[in-house]
Amino acid sequence: MIAVNNEIISLDKKENGATIDFISHAHTDHMSALASSKNIISSNQTMELIMARIQAKKLNAHIDFSELGIELLNSGHILGASQLFYYDGQKNLSVLYSGDFQMQRPFIGRRIEIKNADILIIDSTYPDPRIKFEEKDMTKKKIQDWVLEKIETGNVFFGSYSLGRAQDIIRILNEIGIVPAVNKQTCAMNRVYKSFGEDLSYVSVYEEDSNYNEIMDGNFVGIVELGRLSSLKTELAKAYKKRAYTAVASGLVKTIEFNSDAVFELSNHADFEQSIKYIEMVAPKKIFTYGANKGIFAKNLAKLGYNASPFESSEFAKFK
Repeated sequence: MIAVNNEIISLDKKENGATIDFISHAHTDHMSALASSKNIISSNQTMELIMARIQAKKLNAHIDFSELGIELLNSGHILGASQLFYYDGQKNLSVLYSGDFQMQRPFIGRRIEIKNADILIIDSTYPDPRIKFEEKDMTKKKIQDWVLEKIETGNVFFGSYSLGRAQDIIRILNEIGIVPAVNKQTCAMNRVYKSFGEDLSYVSVYEEDSNYNEIMDGNFVGIVELGRLSSLKTELAKAYKKRAYTAVASGLVKTIEFNSDAVFELSNHADFEQSIKYIEMVAPKKIFTYGANKGIFAKNLAKLGYNASPFESSEFAKFK
């Protein structure tokens, strides 16, 4: 938690004592404060995605934060994903919380915005210098070439999370003239993306005006739940009486072995090298690493000479 004026703000998780909860984006692992929160800060896109996920028409907890001196900056992660920046005029001190971010230009939406800050609280998803992602355009080309080859002899299925990765895959496929079929949850997320001006072509049995049956008559590409990809392969091959090729496109392929025909290192997170670039652009006096890998990330940053330590609310308060 961090103190801003007279408020205590939690950062992407439920914490006792917080008066306001910041939700940087609409991935479920960042939404734990949602159920009990009375005051939420987030971007409008994030709130629309959250409401689509929980099937709510309105969230009364979403508050106007303009009078708190807080600014939300695009993080380049997924639609609506934001960093939190504030300036304490009394102490002449600026603080930036990154949330999940990426430095490469995203396939959908605006790239990351960066401001100088005295204190940086940085995401630690990929803390290992040995993990390096290739350029996104290179990954895109590999995906497109593989799909065009495999769809000649069967159907192609990507295992994907419904928010963020699925929309990237749709955009990549649309560029080569392929309109994929998507599941119900991905369809709901796509509607929000389209409402904010993002052009995505897809079909779904859950869309009334969809030419779903026409697409499914030939060889097609489907996007299914990542956790069901392996179990669905045999079932889908039998159902459509043709070969089913499976793929996973995720940064997790650098650390986890997936049971699929192909893997592609498509990530919306910064790797270690990108994180260093981000740090250099922020130019903080002090770095606090945040998240599950904060300990190892702080150690690796300290080895490079950065003033870095794992985030703890009490230590953050002392530094301020």
